[in-house]
Amino acid sequence: MYCAQVTASISIHPSRTAIAVWAKRAALLLWSQRKNANSGASLRGVVLLALLVIHVSALTAAAANKWFSTSTGSVELVSNAPQRPSLDAVGQVEQLRYAIGELIGNPALAFLPPLRLLILKQADLPPTLRQGRSRLTLPLSTGQPVSPAVFQSLARQLLQTGTARLPLEFAEGLITFVSTVEIHGAHVIWGAPPPASQRTLSWARVHMLATQPSYYGKLRIILFNLQKGVALDPAFRNATGKNDAEFTAEAERYLNTGQFATADAPSRTLNAQRDLKLAVLNDEDGKLAVADLLDTRSEAAYRGMLERKKHMAEAYDGLGQLAVQRNDPHAALENFTQAVELESKDASLWLAYAKVETDRVKAGDAIAHALELDPENAKAHYLLGVRKNDPVQFELATTFSPQNALYWDALATAYLDQNRFADAARAWRSAEQNAPDDVMRERMHKAWSGMEAKRLDFETAERRNSELAAQLKIDQLKSKSLAQLHAAETRVNTVPATEGPTPVPWDEVMPVELKGTLKQVDCLGARTRVTIAVSDGTTVKLMVKARKGLVCASTPNRPVATEYLKRPDEKLGTAGEIEKLP
Repeated sequence: MYCAQVTASISIHPSRTAIAVWAKRAALLLWSQRKNANSGASLRGVVLLALLVIHVSALTAAAANKWFSTSTGSVELVSNAPQRPSLDAVGQVEQLRYAIGELIGNPALAFLPPLRLLILKQADLPPTLRQGRSRLTLPLSTGQPVSPAVFQSLARQLLQTGTARLPLEFAEGLITFVSTVEIHGAHVIWGAPPPASQRTLSWARVHMLATQPSYYGKLRIILFNLQKGVALDPAFRNATGKNDAEFTAEAERYLNTGQFATADAPSRTLNAQRDLKLAVLNDEDGKLAVADLLDTRSEAAYRGMLERKKHMAEAYDGLGQLAVQRNDPHAALENFTQAVELESKDASLWLAYAKVETDRVKAGDAIAHALELDPENAKAHYLLGVRKNDPVQFELATTFSPQNALYWDALATAYLDQNRFADAARAWRSAEQNAPDDVMRERMHKAWSGMEAKRLDFETAERRNSELAAQLKIDQLKSKSLAQLHAAETRVNTVPATEGPTPVPWDEVMPVELKGTLKQVDCLGARTRVTIAVSDGTTVKLMVKARKGLVCASTPNRPVATEYLKRPDEKLGTAGEIEKLP
């Protein structure tokens, strides 16, 4: 049991207080065992004392370890400096992040990319925020306080990446205001005036809103409206009942008084000395953290890691990024390829590799893998959207990085390609609001303000095209019908005269009246011929189809009146035929 306790304690980075407590316990036990030197419990006491001495020694060795780390979400601490001031520093940065998040209505506000506090025993680096290998890095030296200048840079980073862009003048006033924040553990106070040169009218407006009881809660409402693209005038009127000009005049009078009170700021219930879990790092971990600053010493540090076969994926990644800095794409691709082949889990590395990979398929696979590692990676969604011209990917990019005007511009262009004019206009308005400079802001303004004219032109063209299509269809039907008619006429006109049925003469289909006297009936097999004398003395011989009522070889000599069809038969000597005689 005692051995287990000793082993467990070595994995924890101890404070000097803990070592002192264990030393005191060891001394008390030694004193108590002195009295029982001859007792049966003496051996047990000596063993226990030995274990305690080993325990204290292990704690002392752990305390001497150069490197340790901890994290508060998007803020990571890596340090080889004394524990207490290092934890105080990470606690202050976390309280700043929390206060700004509460102020703008986003408690989950985070540093993008994540922030690393690198606190060193001996540092010759300026305390400025810089982009490291895989995260933002702020180097500090032992005991170096987090200055107002550092708070300013941290606040600017949070506002630039974690919110929709605020009007520049208002944002600068807000950044100056939070730069003088005073943080004592979980107690946060803001409102201390900055140097006189930084007390601008914009700062005074924010200070008055954040510290004066009459405006309690109004600043958060204004910030919410400004992030939605509402102009300053209606934003102030909605929150304070005063327009921008009226409030600015009041802020100017407030600035001239020179009297600026402080107020309690939102704070997180966090005790950095007690609540943060520490992890002991080895020397290689510490060397990697320093090399990740990507400065003049980084290349030699990364190559040393490769020789020692330590942190090889990270080292190749760092060498690749250094190659990108010196504009050497061949070396960058070579190093990034080595890094991804080691199956790195860093999404930013896979994106860096995709940007220099000339094989389109491999680059696309790298982007997809980056999204598997980090589904909320805005840059990955943007690059995938560029490859596919897919507005869905651009929408995700703007969701995860709402202040990137480039992403909004790409989204608007993709909408326009689909003739989604209203959506394109809204996206370009967001691009205008988040534009980093006046040139882009003016271009985005022209883009969205021209959307209504483009929409009307498109609808007019669509209507015209629809009418033309309908007329074309009618014309095609007409042409087809005329062609069919002409084809029929041609067929009729080109049929030879000998072809087809022989025309029947008119008098063969029209009956001829006949009155006279039946003189003779001749039976010719199955056929019957009659002879009829007419009044002019002539005779007409006819074939009778029905013999009924007639007697062969007879001379009836009776009057008849009938009609016959002219169908002469020279062989039989008949002039026509009748069905039957009446």
